[in-house]
Amino acid sequence: MSYVAFDRKYRPTNFKSVIGQKFVIQTLMNSIKLDKIAHAYIFAGPKGIGKTTIARILAKAVNCQSSKDGDACNVCDSCKLINENHTTDIVELDAASNNGVDDIRTILSGAMTLPMNLKKKVYIIDEAHMLSTSAWNALLKTLEEAPKHVIFIFATTEMYKIPPTILSRCQVYQFSKLTSKELKDIVINTSFKENIKITDESVDKIVNLSDGSGRDAYSVLEQMATYTNNNVNIEDINKVFGLLDVDRKIEILNLIIKSDISEIMIKLDKYEENGVNFTLLASDIIKILLDKLVYLQTNDSKLLKVLNDKTINNIDLDNDKLVALISIWNEYYMKIRQSGDSRFYFESCIFKSLSLFTNTADVRPKEKTIEREPIEKTKDSINKTLPNIDDVCETKERKINLTKDDGGFSVVKNKQLEQSDIFNSIAFNNSSKYVNKAKEFLKKSQEIDAPSILQGVANATKPMIASNNGIVFIYEDEVDAELLSERTSKPEFLEQTKIFFDHPIYILGLTKQQLQEYGNKFMKLKKEGNVYDELDLQPLIEILKKKNNINQIWDEIFN
Repeated sequence: MSYVAFDRKYRPTNFKSVIGQKFVIQTLMNSIKLDKIAHAYIFAGPKGIGKTTIARILAKAVNCQSSKDGDACNVCDSCKLINENHTTDIVELDAASNNGVDDIRTILSGAMTLPMNLKKKVYIIDEAHMLSTSAWNALLKTLEEAPKHVIFIFATTEMYKIPPTILSRCQVYQFSKLTSKELKDIVINTSFKENIKITDESVDKIVNLSDGSGRDAYSVLEQMATYTNNNVNIEDINKVFGLLDVDRKIEILNLIIKSDISEIMIKLDKYEENGVNFTLLASDIIKILLDKLVYLQTNDSKLLKVLNDKTINNIDLDNDKLVALISIWNEYYMKIRQSGDSRFYFESCIFKSLSLFTNTADVRPKEKTIEREPIEKTKDSINKTLPNIDDVCETKERKINLTKDDGGFSVVKNKQLEQSDIFNSIAFNNSSKYVNKAKEFLKKSQEIDAPSILQGVANATKPMIASNNGIVFIYEDEVDAELLSERTSKPEFLEQTKIFFDHPIYILGLTKQQLQEYGNKFMKLKKEGNVYDELDLQPLIEILKKKNNINQIWDEIFN
């Protein structure tokens, strides 16, 4: 017999064996018992909590020949046919891959005929939010006046994407995440049945990793049982999933409190090398902060979920700072979780947190000036000093033209180029054609498969102004705008802009307040007759030529 995964092996076959969703189950059982069965249902909620499983049980229960209290008996002929998948009257459709109007028309055509073996035909459409607009429209009339022998069940994790016209024609059931106790029952009972040795600490950690999902609880337990040969311990879980112990998480918080940026970056580099999961780390930090807040309010260590009597006092934060930190980390958590570059947003969250413990919101290192003795290249050359790194790489503060003549490269600093200079040039040459192009670029950056280097762009609300050589993106968060500016001079970033625009491009991130400030100044200067040329792309082109090897640039210029 082939191997069966835990989540399929222990999948409930009737309502009474389902863990969790008590309100949903009781309502469905009562509707069957009282013969008040709806013609269409929507099961909505997070992944892995039993939506499809309960949909299958409902399909079986409404067709059961010996139903007791509205539940399936699993012994009658109808239940056996369904359990053995020997009937065509129960149809499951994955809308993620079958979401067109033709797929729905095929279903509707079959719905018009009577059942072959059962009392009712049941159509279970999983990932229903993936159906196209035309597919939903094709369903409208049938859902309005559905045949008595047909039931539709739509399962979705994103109910807000389902048209209101469909929602109004269905009974909607909102599923909730499983509680910690329910997940513990799953892990402990499955471990007992599978002869898996597991410590209490490991059970708690698997529950934490599952994040309310029963399917994830089965999956994590199965993975760890295979890895450890049925002897699961906390050390192996931390190793496999890239987790840190509580002391290391507290250490990060204390470094933020001390504003020790250098040590934080060293730690993050080390964690990334060791495969630490930044999404889970962010989630655990939020839980630690909540524990500390609860303890300050109650002084009751029994209410702690992550910390204990020994570790609770290792964090020195007052009530206001805790509330502020929790707000920041909650704000960034979804960005960290959904991003392809979780480290980037984890760092962003830390920088935002540091602003609570520093006098200024700008926590970046101060510009350092590197000085060198003049080096004569030819007898006609002028003496030059080695420039700051910003003099070679284009940043939001300045622009350097790199030109080549018979004597080799020479650096010409035309002028200091401030954010306002970049803005004025883009605004003066603004064109709806390039704004539309910028919108396409933003959309590409927000796609799941977009390169992680574009994550800084993806968080923008919209491009307001654009020219052939520059874009102004607007951000709700000042930190997001600043972090974009840090990325725009990286070769990897410039390569992506070159692919999309056929040449590298200057990108400026501003908040709404900054946009208003720069815009007012620009309008005043424009009235005075000021003219602004398009931004010179040569510095960006030179960065692309030299990639990250700044030393190579210096060598060619000055040696």
